[in-house]
Amino acid sequence: LIESLSVKGFGFDWNENLFVRMDDFEAAVMYSLQPPTDVSLRNRALEFTERVRNSIDGWRLCIQKLPQNYRPEVKFWCLGVLMEYFQTSTNTYSHLTSEDRALFRHEVSQYLVAICTSSNLKPSLSISNTQDPSSVPTYLRNKLAQLIVALIGSDYPHEWPTAFENMMAFLDLESIDQSLRTDMYFRIVRACDDEVTSVRATQVNRERSMRVKDTLRATCIQSLVNSWSKFLGNVPQNAMFACWALDAARRFVEWIDITLIANNQFLPFIYSELTRRTEPNRTSFRASAAATLNAIVSKRMDAALKISLLESLRINELFAAIPFGEIVIESNSVLQVESDLGLRSAVGEIALLVRSVAMEAFECMKVSPKDTRLSEITNHALPIALGILLNQETILQDPRNEDAVEFSLELIANYVNLCKKSGIDQSSNQNLEQILNVIFKIAVFPTDYDPAQDDDAANFETARAQLITLFRNIAVTAPQHTFSVLLERIQALQSQSQFQASEVELMFTLVENVYDLAQDDPAVIELVAVVLGHAPTELSAMFPTSSRVAQASSKSGGHQMASAALMYFDLAARSHRILSRKPDVLFGILQSFFGSHGLQSSDRYTRSRCAYLLLRLVRPLRAVLADKFLENFMRALVPLVSAQDSNFLAYEDELYLYEAAGLVLGMEHANSYTRCAFFSLLITPLVKTMEETSVSTAFPLDQGMKCLRAAGSLSKGFTVLSSDVSPSISPRKLDQNESSDQGSMGVNESQTVSGVNVTLTLPVDIVSEWKSCLDAVLSMRRRDPSGMEVRKHLLFFFHRMVETLGEESIPYIESTIPDLLKESCTAPDVTSLLLLVNQAVCKFGEKLFTTMDGLFTGIVTRIFDFLPGSNLRSLVTQSEEDRERVELLKTYMAFLGCLCGNNLSGVIITPLNVPCASRVVQSVIQSATVQWNATQGGLLIIKQCCFVLQSMVSQWSNNPAIHSILSGTGFSAFISEHIPLVCVQAGITAMRICNGNFNRPNVHSVLRENIKLQHISYEYCSTPFLQQLCTVILPSFGCAPLLCEQYGKYLTTCENIDTLVPIFADVLKQILNIK
Repeated sequence: LIESLSVKGFGFDWNENLFVRMDDFEAAVMYSLQPPTDVSLRNRALEFTERVRNSIDGWRLCIQKLPQNYRPEVKFWCLGVLMEYFQTSTNTYSHLTSEDRALFRHEVSQYLVAICTSSNLKPSLSISNTQDPSSVPTYLRNKLAQLIVALIGSDYPHEWPTAFENMMAFLDLESIDQSLRTDMYFRIVRACDDEVTSVRATQVNRERSMRVKDTLRATCIQSLVNSWSKFLGNVPQNAMFACWALDAARRFVEWIDITLIANNQFLPFIYSELTRRTEPNRTSFRASAAATLNAIVSKRMDAALKISLLESLRINELFAAIPFGEIVIESNSVLQVESDLGLRSAVGEIALLVRSVAMEAFECMKVSPKDTRLSEITNHALPIALGILLNQETILQDPRNEDAVEFSLELIANYVNLCKKSGIDQSSNQNLEQILNVIFKIAVFPTDYDPAQDDDAANFETARAQLITLFRNIAVTAPQHTFSVLLERIQALQSQSQFQASEVELMFTLVENVYDLAQDDPAVIELVAVVLGHAPTELSAMFPTSSRVAQASSKSGGHQMASAALMYFDLAARSHRILSRKPDVLFGILQSFFGSHGLQSSDRYTRSRCAYLLLRLVRPLRAVLADKFLENFMRALVPLVSAQDSNFLAYEDELYLYEAAGLVLGMEHANSYTRCAFFSLLITPLVKTMEETSVSTAFPLDQGMKCLRAAGSLSKGFTVLSSDVSPSISPRKLDQNESSDQGSMGVNESQTVSGVNVTLTLPVDIVSEWKSCLDAVLSMRRRDPSGMEVRKHLLFFFHRMVETLGEESIPYIESTIPDLLKESCTAPDVTSLLLLVNQAVCKFGEKLFTTMDGLFTGIVTRIFDFLPGSNLRSLVTQSEEDRERVELLKTYMAFLGCLCGNNLSGVIITPLNVPCASRVVQSVIQSATVQWNATQGGLLIIKQCCFVLQSMVSQWSNNPAIHSILSGTGFSAFISEHIPLVCVQAGITAMRICNGNFNRPNVHSVLRENIKLQHISYEYCSTPFLQQLCTVILPSFGCAPLLCEQYGKYLTTCENIDTLVPIFADVLKQILNIK
């Protein structure tokens, strides 16, 4: 193959002049690295190089070729082949004879000398034309260093005991240029650390690493360290040499005797570099010096030795002498040699050093908490970390310095945590105050900060969030001191004639965080009251104009002003407990809400957020507002929702305001005349628009829907409770342990708001207005009777009217439900309508008997149109259609539960409803015995079925009409025949869903309802029921006769349901063979 290789044969005409002087070996390697267009020649070159690579004697050829005048790429390839002999998988080098290994080492050592003396290397194809052709590429030097270290790792000390002595002798060869030999020497040192002695290398090959390190410690480590220290001095001859020497010390100090580095050879130079003032024409090595000292400080040892080390290093004096201002100025300049060594800038490495020193002190404090030397170290470290934070704007001009800020924040955060655990003294109080003052300065918005235009906004927000978290931790650690410092800051701000919006925003933010942490602390309450009481004046000063025009000369200034205002409103909304006792402060806050920096702001987001926050404020303070500020509040609010400019407030924001108005107007003890007047101002335009929409297509339906939603929001404050109706059972009560309650619409969920009773009665005028509104809403159905959007909003409003009008809504229910049933085309349609019926049943109870008597047959008939008849077991599939029908079934069972729980079960067996009553009973039994799974809400369905059957047994037992429903069979026989099977099958399904863990709250409640059903059935039927359960049903499921008999005795003698639950669960476990 070599004979066949010729320059002309490669067809590389475009670059042929570069290969004129190549021999066949060099040409083959070059064409394997840079394949020619001729595939045949490329394959021949690759075949040759692979043959060399895989040959047991390939190393001989490569070593012979290394001294040749070849291109660097070829030499690099040869070194790569030699390195493959040391691969862990093959370790071919270990199979060579001792003579061959000696030859291998000798030739590589000779090449080390040759590479530093060669001056006629050919130019590399990958090197630009401007590069010195006699230079040795970095990649070649690094590869050679790795090869030498591989030899050391393999042969030191048993075959090459003088390896390191040879390297040090090479460093002293005067025949070689000092720069070249020093460069190669330290490359070998760094490679030795990377590949052999570092922690990572030790984890890869512990035997090799420990062998080399133990031998070095016992022989020449002192000489090796001395060879580094000679490059350090008052004025080093070469900056790179000094950096390399410090880097070597930094790498090796983790496993050598620390006194070899922490001595007069290294420390004076390190200290002088860290404390040196900037000098012209004098290179600074602060980063290297800080990194080396950090390695010394971080060396692992016990606490006593660490304290002694820190004291001997004179850390306090060093930190006090560091010229911090000059370091900040130099923060954006990094020596290339230090960057190549993976070091940060000087400020970054100093920040890491300070953090490491402080963290070591913190760890030692766990052992020696009263050692004053450690607290002194901390007191000297904190100012540097705080200084970095204060100067972060300059420091972060270079993104590489982000670590410096992170290290400083970490130090400070750990110091605060230490104070939290160990307690506060005078010194720590002073330090915490310094930290707070720094937070006050750097957490404010930067000048011209605008997140919409600032690309670095996300970074600032992240940093600010860390500072706020730090502030909260300080407030928890030293609450009273924090409150005092914050109050002083606020008072100083208030005393200024001019101040920045960003400062006010930060003040509100910090006060809000303090209030979140200690809402009941008297000092915090007073602090919040002071801020809220003075803030309206300050906000007015920030906003020079009260009109809707621009409030600042720049977008960024406007953003900061808006942010300050919104933080004030957010603080006010959170502080409602304080404001409820300070109506004078509340009045000023309301003025701000409706002012030019609130709902009248020119900024759309500010108006939107303000509307939401006003609603949050009104909800807990509705009673105070209705009692003291009703007229003022409504006079300010009504124009906003009645404004001609429809784009001024977003539609959703208007809904917030309508709800806020309704909450205030709905308070019963408010002035009746004023309530009616303002309510009419709000509701009349809405009703008019809906009426016009219903009769004329000229008005868009969408506008009518918006008015409907607005009326619904307004109605949320008007909830009427009938004093003589107290629903005994609602879906919420029945399923209080279930997470997937679909019948909860049927219960009045809140009878009070912040301890204030809601309206029990409404003035006649307001009732009349609501009726007119409901008429208008119902008339809109004519525009689009089958429209889903109209139906959805109509049902929403009907839900609201049940709560708002109370019993006045019953005639509307009676007349509207049949039409809505006819328009229900899908299972979800019926489900949504059934939720409204459930709500009305729970709201009005027995007063709804006549209405439900007329509606019941139509309702259940429509339900059965969407349920699979007698085959409810088919619903256990997972299709979307079946899922919808399961939801309908759950709501249907909740409907029956509402009827039974509110003394309306008799509706089912009235003469009007008898024809469908039998099917209703069968649907309950079938639903209880379906093998549901957990994802379908099976536990909820079973529980509801058991409750419904309980009511039927207890309420129908003396009703003669029940016999006609059961086709002439006695009710007692019906119970004995069907209820035992329901109880056992339902219990088995519940236990299967929970895998036998009946102690889960939802499963336990299901079993309780099941046992209640058994108790009620036994009380009515006595022995027939018990015999059917214990001698027929339970044995048919495989339950042991003795266990059946024992359970029957427990059921007849034990009155405590909770006692019977585990007993019944054991019976079910045996049936299911659950251990």
